[in-house]
Amino acid sequence: MLPLVAVANSIINTYLDSLKRDLSNDGFETIILILSIALISSPVFLLVLLGLGKFHMPVDPTFYLLWFGLTLLTVVEFIMYIWGLTRTRFLAANTFQSLAFVMTTLYAVLILRESIVTLQIVAVAIGLLGAILFFDWKSLLNSRSGESNNSGLLMVLLSIFLLPFGSIMYKSAALHTSSYEEFLTGRLVMDFVYYSIFFGGLFIFWYKKNPFPKLASFVSSWTGGVFMIGSALVELVGSYLFFKLPVPLLTILGTISIPSGYFIGHIKYKEHINARYIFGAILIVIAVIVFVGTGGDLGSV
Repeated sequence: MLPLVAVANSIINTYLDSLKRDLSNDGFETIILILSIALISSPVFLLVLLGLGKFHMPVDPTFYLLWFGLTLLTVVEFIMYIWGLTRTRFLAANTFQSLAFVMTTLYAVLILRESIVTLQIVAVAIGLLGAILFFDWKSLLNSRSGESNNSGLLMVLLSIFLLPFGSIMYKSAALHTSSYEEFLTGRLVMDFVYYSIFFGGLFIFWYKKNPFPKLASFVSSWTGGVFMIGSALVELVGSYLFFKLPVPLLTILGTISIPSGYFIGHIKYKEHINARYIFGAILIVIAVIVFVGTGGDLGSV
């Protein structure tokens, strides 16, 4: 059951990525996207936990160090990804970011000592082949005047080197808690604290602006509200999936975002249809089926 939830969560997250492109501009407005989740959604969920009597902070100090590192990585990766996303085709950017699953799987095996069988390695290779078919090679090779595809794709490519480390820190932090309620409480509280510190300093010393009028305008808009609520719910589900599922399984399931990104890009941005995208989507689906079919511990609801 949990693998199906992970697939659905990945598809919804891909749509939210398209909203990032619709909502973001250079600099100030981009930061508002993170602020809306950390400073508004987190307190709401914390109140729910308090009301249910499930508010339990982690007792292991390592959790807080790991979450600080994850927050810092997220800030840097998010800004780099948004900068690149607004300067290239949605499909190309989404494909590049999704390729991080290969390195994430490798790091999970090497660092977290999570197990993976030979057939699952084959599944990862099949998924990688399918993902490569989605590459926008012309955007990489062409560099005509007035086009910004190359710079955008380069920034997205740089951002995916940070993604695997973030996933490893996320899972490591979860392993330093005794229950999901403890992990979720610690995550929500420290998101609020760490992001407040990071962005408070950013707005005071860099932008020298008051973010709250812009934040209120963003949250009150229909698109902004959908993004904030949707992202908060996706992250909430993602927390549970990270706590319950092995990282290699979770990352291979996330490759579904590549073909779903194609369909969203085609519908929203009129990006052209290509037969190799369909073939690539088929390979990715096969990879997911093979990986899940050979897994031992797939989690349970």
